[in-house]
Amino acid sequence: MAVLGGWIYSVFCTFSYQLIHDGKEGAWITLPEGDNRIALHQLPAGAYELRLCSSLLPDQITTYAIAIRPPWYLNAWMKLLYLVLAILVIALVVKALLDRNRRRYEQLERQKSLELSQMKIDFFTNISHDLKTPLSLILGPVDTLLERQFPTDNDRSLLESIRNNAQRLNTLIKRVLDFKQVDFQEEQTLVRSQVEINRLVKSVADSFAQIASKRNITITVEEMSQPLEMNLDLFKMESVFYNVMSNAVKFVPDTDGHINVRISLHGNHVRVTVTDNGIGIPKEDLNLVWIRLYQARNSSGGNYEGSGIGLALVKKFVELHNGSVDIAPNPEGKGTMVTIDLPLDGENVIASNGVAELPAKADDPREMILLIDDNSELLQFLHSALSLTYRCLRATDGKQGLEKAQDETPSLIIVDEMMPVMSGLEFCKRIKAIPHLASVPIIMLTAHDDPETENRSIQLGVDAFMSKPFDVSRLKLRITQLLDARSRIAARTRQEVRIDAAAEPPEEASSDERLMEDMLQLIEKRMGDASFNVSQLCEELGIGQKRLLRMLKATQGTTPVNFLRSLRLKRAAVLLKGGKFTVSEVMYMVGFTHPSYFARAFTEEFGVSPRDFATNSPQ
Repeated sequence: MAVLGGWIYSVFCTFSYQLIHDGKEGAWITLPEGDNRIALHQLPAGAYELRLCSSLLPDQITTYAIAIRPPWYLNAWMKLLYLVLAILVIALVVKALLDRNRRRYEQLERQKSLELSQMKIDFFTNISHDLKTPLSLILGPVDTLLERQFPTDNDRSLLESIRNNAQRLNTLIKRVLDFKQVDFQEEQTLVRSQVEINRLVKSVADSFAQIASKRNITITVEEMSQPLEMNLDLFKMESVFYNVMSNAVKFVPDTDGHINVRISLHGNHVRVTVTDNGIGIPKEDLNLVWIRLYQARNSSGGNYEGSGIGLALVKKFVELHNGSVDIAPNPEGKGTMVTIDLPLDGENVIASNGVAELPAKADDPREMILLIDDNSELLQFLHSALSLTYRCLRATDGKQGLEKAQDETPSLIIVDEMMPVMSGLEFCKRIKAIPHLASVPIIMLTAHDDPETENRSIQLGVDAFMSKPFDVSRLKLRITQLLDARSRIAARTRQEVRIDAAAEPPEEASSDERLMEDMLQLIEKRMGDASFNVSQLCEELGIGQKRLLRMLKATQGTTPVNFLRSLRLKRAAVLLKGGKFTVSEVMYMVGFTHPSYFARAFTEEFGVSPRDFATNSPQ
């Protein structure tokens, strides 16, 4: 608003004004009588002229110059800033396009480099193969000449030198030809043994607990509800899981890093999935990480040390077990997911050892299994699936099954829960009351997949609980596991179940013997500590987990996790045998916190449930 001074003012005087902008004259506007104020709103930036006259002096026109400045965001400096930002955005876009083209070029270069390396190896191999023909033509005549008589020994010496060097050259060529198929001979050989997959993966994950604690990384392991024994090369599969876990730990961030390991059954395969929230792998490198010595771009240099061999060994060792391995981005966000599938067939399955607990018939040395089910079709199906490996008896209800069990004393019983005349639960209760049948393993088949039924089965001494429909391959594995456990229990019945932690070491004990003695004393001291694990054991002993694993494998034939659990269970057996404590009290005294897990572990170790062991043990 402009207030104009220097004019004669009167209530009878009126004013008129005209606004001129860029040479364009506006209309004359007359103010109301007595009003001497002009309001000019929202004028664009620029130069204006204001002409003013009054009714008292209509011929006298006064001109005022008015300049409207632009807003701050439209001044010259801001326009310059806008220009600079525009240039910067254009430069970033151009740089992104150039980087993308560069990555594509590098990808092509890597691919060409790999193809060229493969061509060189193929060429070298082909040339080496072609060298064997002239080499054979050299060795043949030399051997022929050596069979003849020469006048001097010098000629024979020269020919023998030619033959020896030709044979040495032949050996070198053979090694060249073997190079493409085998990197190291030991990598191609599997030394299989009985491995419980849950314990194996858990023990590997536990070995990273210390470094995870220092870096505030969370490692979670989701095990299968039931243990599963497989016939695997322990050291190679440990190498597989160590390499996968090592990569996950290496590339996850500190403080908020998370690694999840999940073990599950997928059809006829065991699947181990390792998922992390690390830096991930570029999509264009996912198919190349399995190549020996290759490293993804984001893992080379910096603080990420590696040789590019680990994942190549993972793929080789898994495929030696007829399995498969896949790597993909984490479906839940940032990071990587590695999936390992091991088939439950072929050599991976533990075959029955054929050792009978009781005298078998002369014409059939196989283990005897009693099948009890009121469904004739299911009974026939079970008989067909198991009869090639075991002797199978059949019964259509619990009462008939009880009579056959007393007459034949089977090595294992498979019984349905719901049957006429006598139910499966009542059958189990009566079987456990018969002394010579109390230790026979029982597998319960049921359509009731609920915790209450499972708890009742465990209380009655059922060793395995399988809901319908069930996987036949999994049933066979459980049968093998229970029969093997029963054989081990039979071999241990001649020994006193105890831990003698106070035994004096021999005067000239080896380092392993002294380590074993120290370890037993430490475990005895920390027996009731549920948080005491293998990592803490190694830390207090001052040794590495690999050394402890090698020592226990050589002396005890087991892993540190299994050894620690076995000692806890043996101490539980001693306490239960004394009859002074309840099962729950003993469970906490030996470092267990979950009753269902303690019952399963105890049954697996001794063939009977803790309650039955305490009841049947002499006081």
